[in-house]
Amino acid sequence: MKNKRILIGCIVVIMAGVLSGFVPATPQLFILNENTGKIILEHNIQPGDTFDMNYMHSVNRSRVTDHFVITDDYQIKVESTDFSAYGAGIPEPEGGQTITLYDDHVTIDGLDRLVDPYRFFVGTIADHNITICDDAPIHFTDLVEPKSSLVVDIRRAGFWQVLF
Repeated sequence: MKNKRILIGCIVVIMAGVLSGFVPATPQLFILNENTGKIILEHNIQPGDTFDMNYMHSVNRSRVTDHFVITDDYQIKVESTDFSAYGAGIPEPEGGQTITLYDDHVTIDGLDRLVDPYRFFVGTIADHNITICDDAPIHFTDLVEPKSSLVVDIRRAGFWQVLF
């Protein structure tokens, strides 16, 4: 009888441990290659964390950097954009947005637009790269073929997903 209780207790503890591994716990920014279904990048995040997407604009051939922040409820919000040349394909500021001219670039602030999720194609000349929380830039052409369709999104990964 005593051995049976110990066995049942062990089974309950093991099952609880296994099942708790699938409960979402750690929020992660992830990038999925839609062409292959493979996750190519994962990064633990917290509200207030930032990342920048930098690329060569296809029309006016100048660098563009979009600045994103993770909101308190774990959504991706584009806050501002910087570009070195103002021209075709670059947005005009809208209500509540401000444009600031600097010696070497132009910034539009106050975009405050949620993106759910953020999708883009890796360009052949765009040199798309991401900088997460001020880490070193990661160039997407080092990870996937040009013309790949990528998705940037947030998920809450379970213990087993983080471990393996």
